Parts: sequence; structure tokens; C-alpha cells
Amino acid sequence: MRDDHTKGPWKVEEDRVFQIAHPTFRITICTSNIADYPEEVANTKLITAAVNSYDKHCGDRAVECAEGDLLGECLEVLDALDLFTLEVDRGLNKIENLKHIVSAANKVLAKTKGE
Repeated sequence: MRDDHTKGPWKVEEDRVFQIAHPTFRITICTSNIADYPEEVANTKLITAAVNSYDKHCGDRAVECAEGDLLGECLEVLDALDLFTLEVDRGLNKIENLKHIVSAANKVLAKTKGE
């Protein structure tokens, strides 16, 4: 499935006007003192970073990957790998656990490729 969002790079421009800037558009978030709007500033930075990250890693499938919580799945795989590493350090080398982690990682990668 191909999405039709505006591809990055997006960037945040801070001045008296706080905007998300793109070569083809601008979104103005607030026009007074941006220090008075910390939540809006943080939200703007998060939206911009999310667009750029998902564009970079998922290309034309960025929206699908974001809606499918691909980042969350990646973090779960990394947590499992970290736990496996602790088990190895304790002499509990469980190959079945490693196979499960590799399988989960491969599923995440396949999602980024649309497989």
C-alpha cells in the first residue's frame, strides 16, 4: 500500500513564529512568544521527527509503518535481545530464545518492505 503523505525532510523553525517547514508548505503552530507554548513546541518537534524517521526507514510505506507501531515492535525486539544477553551472561544460553528474537526482528524488517 502506498501512502500519499508529504515526504520529508520536514524541519522545525523557531523564531517569533513556530512552524513546520517543507519546500512545498508551512504549518504555523503559534505566532506569539513560543516560550509560552511548551506543549505545542514539543508536539511540533515530535510530529516533524516522526515524519522524517518513518520516511527514512519505511519510504513509501511510512504511514502504514507508523500506524502499525513499527517503532514499538522494534523496541520489543531490542528488549528481548537485551534479556537474552543477560541470560547468556548468566550461563543460560537458550538458543530457542534467540531463534524467537531473530524471527521477530525479521517480521519487523519484512513490514518495512511490505512483505
